[in-house]
This record gives sequence, structure tokens and C-alpha cells, in this order.
Amino acid sequence: MAFANGVRLVYDDHRAFPMGVIFEGTEGKVYALINGIRTEPASLMSTRFGAGDVVLRRPRGHIPDFIHAVRTRGVTAAPAEAAHRATTLCHLAHIAILTGGRKLRWDPIRECFPGDADANRYLSKAMRPPWRV
Repeated sequence: MAFANGVRLVYDDHRAFPMGVIFEGTEGKVYALINGIRTEPASLMSTRFGAGDVVLRRPRGHIPDFIHAVRTRGVTAAPAEAAHRATTLCHLAHIAILTGGRKLRWDPIRECFPGDADANRYLSKAMRPPWRV
């Protein structure tokens, strides 16, 4: 995936890889995996962040984190908007696979594929009666 700001995201459904995500930058890699966080080189773990940097706190796990937020009336590690956008990326990658791996253009404001009825048909499915939106 290529974003308007130049960031590139590679989606790889490699079964041998543990659940998580790899962030790769000019200084190395950060592995945020289901079993913890590690970096290459290891020295990245001791990086000091500046006042304007976005820093995510270490989550307790999705379910315990949600329960903690409910009990404390606090926020979850993943705000709803961030979680929605992250999940959307996974769905978009899957839709790209379903449409033959061809190049797709996504409008994040309207949340659709402009002018691409074939790709848009994967965005929702018919609801069973009596349910409707």
C-alpha cells in the first residue's frame, strides 16, 4: 500500500510469521508481535522520544486493556478511530487479493473505491431480515 505522505505498507500473510506487525525505517526495525516487542538493532529499544513524538503505551492485551478502560473510565491502548483505520487496512489487503491482486485506489474519507464497483461489492454484505441499517 502506498499512502499520500509517501509511507509504504507491505501486507504479507506469511503463516510462519507470528501475529503482529513490523515497522521498518531508516534506523532499523520494530517487531510488535503477539508475544512482545523487539527491535533490530536491539539498541532501538532504548530510544528516547522527543516532546512532539507519538508514543504508544504497551498494551495489556486487547481484552484486559478493554476491561481496564471500562473499570477506570479510561481509554484503551488503541483508540477506536486508530483501531478502525488499522482494521480497514487488513480488509483492503484482503479485497485486493479477492480482486486478483490488481492495483486499487481507496478514498479514506468516503471509505470506498472510487469508480470500482467490483472492489466496492466486498465492502459489505446483505443483511438478513429483519436487520437493516
